Order: sequence, then C-alpha cells, then structure tokens
Amino acid sequence: MAAKTILIVDDDLHFAQLLEAVFAAAGYESSIAKHGAAAFLDLEIVNPDLILVDVFMPVIDGITFCRMVRANPATRDTPIIVMSATTDLAHTIPVPIAGFLVKPFDIDALLRLVESLIGPAAGEERCE
Repeated sequence: MAAKTILIVDDDLHFAQLLEAVFAAAGYESSIAKHGAAAFLDLEIVNPDLILVDVFMPVIDGITFCRMVRANPATRDTPIIVMSATTDLAHTIPVPIAGFLVKPFDIDALLRLVESLIGPAAGEERCE
C-alpha cells in the first residue's frame, strides 16, 4: 500500500519543512508548495490525500486556493485543514473544510486530526 500524501501549502518554508519532517516521522509522505498558485499546479502531480493550507500567502492566498480546490471535480472531496495565526477566521472560511488550526498548534493534535481524516500512514497499525 502506498503512503498517504499530504500537500503542505505555506509561504514560511521553515515551518513547512518542520511539518514535512513531522509527517515523515509519522509515516506520511508530503509535498510543499509556497503559495496557492504553486499548490494548484501540484495537485494533479501530487494527488494528495489531504491538504494543509495557510491562509495568508502571496500570489494566491489560502482562501482562494480552497475555493479552487472545491471547484475542481477531481479535488472537491479532498480534506482541507486550514491553519492561521488569526483565530477570527475559523468560522468565516467560505468553503467546506475538515479542520482549522490556530498557529502555533500542538503537533500531536495535528497528527490526531490527520489520522482521523485519512487514517494512519500506509503500513502503520493503530495501537489502542
């Protein structure tokens, strides 16, 4: 079984690389895009099981990117987790999302949310 893939969309490269390392340690594959335009081009290549996207980014912001994902028949059902340091946005995202995380967030909480949405990484058995 192939590893499950997460597309990380964030213009803060250091933060995105930290998330990539966290996901790798948990057994997930990931790909990084620095803004919504790059991420939209990556969607077909990466074919992610889940998208983790920041709100405030250059070129195409996270909200516009989420709209584009939901408008595309091939990606409309892909779970999206939105992250932002602005807490007021949690209830104003204009498209369906699977979760909202306020930066900084607990990595264990992120991994639990990811697993609840797409299951454990390939080959991983969940221990209860």
